[in-house]
Amino acid sequence: MRKFLLFVFIVVPTLIFAQGEAANWYFGQNAGLQFDPNTGTVSAVTNGSLDTLEGCASISDSDGELLFYTDGITVWNRNHTIMTNGTGLNGDSSSTSSAIIVPKPQDANIYYIFTVDEPHHNDGGVNNGLNYSVVDMTDGIGFVDGAQKNVPLITYDTTDAQETRFKCSEKISAVKSADCDSFWVITHFINNFYSFRVDAVGVNTTPVVSNTPTTIPISGYRRNALGYLKASPLGDKLAAAHLGLTNTEGGNGPGKVMLYDFDNSTGIVSNEIELYDGDSPYGVEFSPEATKLYATVGLGDSGTGNSLLLQYDLLAADIPASQFTVDNSSTYSAGAIQVGIDGRIYRALLDFNNVATSGQFLGIIENPEAAGPTVIYNENGILVDITNTNTNLSRIGLPPFIQSLFATPIDIIRNGVSTTDLVLCTTQNYTLTADNIPGATYTWTFEGNPLAETTFQLNLTNVTLADAGLYEVTIDQNNGECPLEGQATLTIFTTPTANVIDDQLICDDDNDGFSVL
Repeated sequence: MRKFLLFVFIVVPTLIFAQGEAANWYFGQNAGLQFDPNTGTVSAVTNGSLDTLEGCASISDSDGELLFYTDGITVWNRNHTIMTNGTGLNGDSSSTSSAIIVPKPQDANIYYIFTVDEPHHNDGGVNNGLNYSVVDMTDGIGFVDGAQKNVPLITYDTTDAQETRFKCSEKISAVKSADCDSFWVITHFINNFYSFRVDAVGVNTTPVVSNTPTTIPISGYRRNALGYLKASPLGDKLAAAHLGLTNTEGGNGPGKVMLYDFDNSTGIVSNEIELYDGDSPYGVEFSPEATKLYATVGLGDSGTGNSLLLQYDLLAADIPASQFTVDNSSTYSAGAIQVGIDGRIYRALLDFNNVATSGQFLGIIENPEAAGPTVIYNENGILVDITNTNTNLSRIGLPPFIQSLFATPIDIIRNGVSTTDLVLCTTQNYTLTADNIPGATYTWTFEGNPLAETTFQLNLTNVTLADAGLYEVTIDQNNGECPLEGQATLTIFTTPTANVIDDQLICDDDNDGFSVL
């Protein structure tokens, strides 16, 4: 009996592994998503208590278990009830990025909620600007520390009455610093970026201030305050969407999308590039590998016309000229765009002409690193109104996170097929290969357990089913820079055998390449 080895090629969806802190999203009208950090699957959830047009934020632990979420005013715990002392924060549910949550380095129990208010212009409201509040998770369920609640951070000229009146834009983003032991929280006002360092000591209330060539007129607030600010996952770029640059208070005017360099060692913003001039830009987001930038733009000065989903190639010699229209919608507003831990980019969808029943879906950019014409955008990407009762709906905001969570790990598979998934048959050999960095220290683990290997390569020899699982490497470069990380999920299949029956004559009697037994 002769045996033939049958090779089975299986396509497994690529997973972009990131920390579980961004595994749970709560947004819109009681809408939510839950990402599984281990499988890459994403599911809609309906247990959220939050109802907001725009601003929202959430945080989970490293295993992806929900801790708490907020609209910048109220904080809900993991049980979806209001946290002790969790009301009266100085954000606003109609602020673009009402809140973002940052953990205190080297303290697993302390989190900071940074809030930015809506700069009210005609209703006599108080403008609170940028503040932070402390959440203490020592008891497992959390409470807002009354002694550290709504602590103001100054992002304006205190001697200027008009600046003091509005204080800040609705923009806020966060990213890990180059030392890997602190974070930068970044906001913008008029023609300055303000970068606040958060480290093991706490929040440094003295910001790094970077002046920019373009001025967003304060005379056009509140509308000029709208639009998202995002850092790239590696912390070397910033993108800002300015809804308008009008000089009329509360009025509409053409806006801009801007790109900057960000030095995550110093907090300095520089090298301004105008990507889009006109209409009403709102959302911006980087792809996980930061090869592309996406923006949403509402057409017209008011942003009530069609909306565009645009892509820019950040590797192009002329980035503005690389603009590609991924989608042109006559139904949905510009909306927020936010990368998920599965590596896809999600888009908030709301039809302002049909608010009561629109927003049942989020759009999804399936392959955000792809060049413009090959981008796959699915407008009905995921159903969030899974009860079909119009009670769990997208509005125009999505929760921002520390952007470093979405950085793509280094490729240790190097087979040109997948950077995170490896499929082998039993008895095969394979070598996982990290970057070979002189002087670096390599720590390999399997399913979280340390392995003996200390070089840049890990040999998998004569694999069995027991070898399937998650392999990780951490590379300490020993040069003051952040460690590099690589991950590979190994799936193993038993090698099947194909048997040829003896004494069986198989003939192709008509020379067509086929035969019948």
